Amino acid sequence: MNVKSIYKHVVLIMLVLLLAMPRVVMSQVMEFKRGVDTLSIADRIALRSNIVDWALTTPNIGVEFDVRNTNWNRWSVGLNFKYNWQAKHTYNPGVVYNIAETKLEVRNYWRYKQNAKVTYKKRTYTFYRGLYLAYDKFSLMLSGSGSQGKAISGGVSLGVIKPFYNFKNGNSMDFELGASAGICYAKYDKYRLDRESNCYPVTEVGKTAILPMVNDIRVSLVYRFGNYPITKKYRWRIEADGDYYQRLIIERDSIEQANESKIIETNNNNSIINEFSAAYDSLLVIVMKQEAEKQKQEALKRNAAPKAPAANVKPTTKDTVEAKPVAQDSVEVKPIQHDTVAVEPVKHDTVVVEPVAPVSEESKTEDESVNEAKSAEDNPEGSNPAGGNQDNDAVVSDEDNNGKEAKDE
Repeated sequence: MNVKSIYKHVVLIMLVLLLAMPRVVMSQVMEFKRGVDTLSIADRIALRSNIVDWALTTPNIGVEFDVRNTNWNRWSVGLNFKYNWQAKHTYNPGVVYNIAETKLEVRNYWRYKQNAKVTYKKRTYTFYRGLYLAYDKFSLMLSGSGSQGKAISGGVSLGVIKPFYNFKNGNSMDFELGASAGICYAKYDKYRLDRESNCYPVTEVGKTAILPMVNDIRVSLVYRFGNYPITKKYRWRIEADGDYYQRLIIERDSIEQANESKIIETNNNNSIINEFSAAYDSLLVIVMKQEAEKQKQEALKRNAAPKAPAANVKPTTKDTVEAKPVAQDSVEVKPIQHDTVAVEPVKHDTVVVEPVAPVSEESKTEDESVNEAKSAEDNPEGSNPAGGNQDNDAVVSDEDNNGKEAKDE
C-alpha cells in the first residue's frame, strides 16, 4: 500500500462519515440559563480523530466519557488508539514509520466565567488540561539506521475546543487544537537497511533511553452523541446549579456577617480600651498635679516657720595632761689610756635596753591621763620616777663602752 492509496482511503472514510451524518441545521449557540440537567449515557460519549495522524498515514480514533451525569461536570476520561504497522512493500523502504499506541487520558475542562468583561465570543471557547499515560510499539528509520522497540511515556495535555456544527438529530461536531508532551522511557534495538539482501540487519541490541518527547499534536474533529452539545456542558457549577448558587450565597453572607460581627466586636473592644486609657491618663494627671501642689505647700511651710535659737552648749573637753619625754642622764665615758700591754678584752654580758615608745596624746585614754596627773602630784619637784634606776643605766652604759674599747684594742 503506497501513500496515494492511503490518502484515497482517508478521503473515502471522511466522505462516508459526512454522508452518514444528518444535514446541518444550525450552528451551536451557547447556553447561559441556570439549571441542573441530567445527562444520558449517549450525552456523555464523544468520538475524536486526529487529522495530523491521518496525514502521517496513521489511522487513529479516540473515545471520551464524562465522569458525572450533570451539565456542571468538568471531568472526563478518554482512551485513544492509533495503529500503522508493517505496511506491505515490494522492496523494503529506506524510510520506516511504524507505530502502534494506546493512550489513557484524564481531562479537566473550563471556560470563561460569565461577567460583564467577558464577551460572548470568548465564552464559546472551552479549554482543557489533563494528564496522559501511553504505551507505544515503534519502528522508525528516517536515515541510514533505525530503531525498533517499546516505550512508556507520561505527561500533560493542553488544548482548546471550539463548537462547530449541530446536526438535526441533536448530535454535534467540535474542532479541537491541542498537544501532549512528557517523559518517555524506551527500550529498543538498532538496525540498518541492507539493499543487497533487501533486509534490516540488527546492529545493536537492548539499548535504553529516558528522554523528553512530544507525544501528540492534535488537530482533531470531535463528534458528540446525544442531544447535549459542548455549549451546554462543562459549565461552572455556580452558573448552572441554582441551589448550589443559593447555598454559596448563604454561606458567603454568613461569613460576611461573622466577619462584620467580629469587626464590630473588635471596634467595641478598642473603643472601651481607648476610653479607659483616656480616663486613666486624665486621673493620673490630676493626681500628679495634686501631689506637686502638696509638695509645694509643704516647702512653703518649711520656709515660713521661725528658726529656734541655737543652744549654748559647751563642748565637753577632757583634762589633758602633757606628757613630757623622760630624759635619761647620759654619762660621758672617756677612753683610758693604758700602756701598750696586750690585754685580752673582758667579755661582759650585754643587756639590751628597748627604747620606750612615746605615747601620743590621742592614744591616751582618760584613765592614763588621770594616772599621769596623780604621778605629777606625787613628785612635785619634777624628779624622775625612774630615778632609782639612773645609776644602773649608767653602769650598763659604762660596761658597754668598756666592751667597745676592749674590742677596739
